[in-house]
Amino acid sequence: MPEDMPPKSYKLKAISYKLFTVLAVIITLSTVIESVMSLAFRITKNPEIMKYAQFPRDFWATKGDEKSLQYHLSLNPLDAYAWNNLGKIQQKNGDPKSAFESYKNAVLTNPANNFEFYVNYFRVAPLTPQLANTKSDKQKITETALKFLETYPEKVARNIHYTADSGNFQQAMILARLLDQPALAEKIHSAKKTSKSQKS
Repeated sequence: MPEDMPPKSYKLKAISYKLFTVLAVIITLSTVIESVMSLAFRITKNPEIMKYAQFPRDFWATKGDEKSLQYHLSLNPLDAYAWNNLGKIQQKNGDPKSAFESYKNAVLTNPANNFEFYVNYFRVAPLTPQLANTKSDKQKITETALKFLETYPEKVARNIHYTADSGNFQQAMILARLLDQPALAEKIHSAKKTSKSQKS
């Protein structure tokens, strides 16, 4: 090796230093951008400007308070989970009327995926008889719930999407009992046993 050639260790150190410098610049820029966005929001106190910012789409939904959830839903009214979470907060705050409407929106927005939406809806319904007795809505939601419950035992038995191991299984049994369908609740429970025996 010629005497004027740098050793390999020197080259590796130079490359490492360059990579470290690039990484430091990226982190610094990311921090600066985040700080500027946060500062702009605090100065204007206007959430509208954040609508187009590079926030995660569920930023407001994860704030965990009623006002933030309502704002999130004004941007994304098809988020059934946000409607359900808003209903929980409203019910906890002693506002069953608003909670009932939020749970209804959760069920109507996404009727197939989560039995908890139905359970919350039917549990709060007796607290708001003037709303719950709206025949068309209640009948439609009851019929939809029963339709999904009737096909659910087979999904549990086959453990489709691991549903037998999820909380959705428990919610389905609760919902069946709320709808005065004890035989259907037992059928779902038996399907769970079948699912376990298939695993072993």
